[in-house]
Amino acid sequence: GFASMVRVDLPVIGSSIIIILMTVGFLIRRILLIPLRELNKTIVDVQRGNLNAQVDIFSNDELGQIAKNFNKMTNTFRATTKSLDKRVGELYVLNEVGKAMTSIFDLDELLRLIIILATEELHAETGSLMLIDKTTNELTIKTAIGIDEDIIKNVRIKVGEGISGWVASKGKPLLIDDVEKDKRFTKR
Repeated sequence: GFASMVRVDLPVIGSSIIIILMTVGFLIRRILLIPLRELNKTIVDVQRGNLNAQVDIFSNDELGQIAKNFNKMTNTFRATTKSLDKRVGELYVLNEVGKAMTSIFDLDELLRLIIILATEELHAETGSLMLIDKTTNELTIKTAIGIDEDIIKNVRIKVGEGISGWVASKGKPLLIDDVEKDKRFTKR
């Protein structure tokens, strides 16, 4: 009858099931496990302080979106950390100046320390600290770093003239990357 027509070949069925299970296992490994391991490896890198670590984005599916969002989060964290480091440096300089103001009673020594701290914090090669001479309404260099001694002794700048004069007249700080390209800069 019917049983003789349907021949059950158990070894063929068993082999087919094993091949199907192996294929499913391979796909699960490729689709889920490898991307999850990569994400976990990058998370550990970031935990250890490597804020430049980025996850390779394998796909546009949910795992790909998680990787993309993780990279965005790491970039934001890196930028925030850089900004905070800069702010800490600024606060350090302010703290040092504040401490110096209460312990250094010689004005020249205090101004020298201020210009040293400011140029170090700004990574500047040169810098000067100018004061207004009330009788002439001119700025004179009180202390400087990286500037020729003749310039320090002889420069007089009217308030409102050049970059320094602009700062003195406006009462606002000004940071310029290349002073020679600034229209307010005047060579003497």
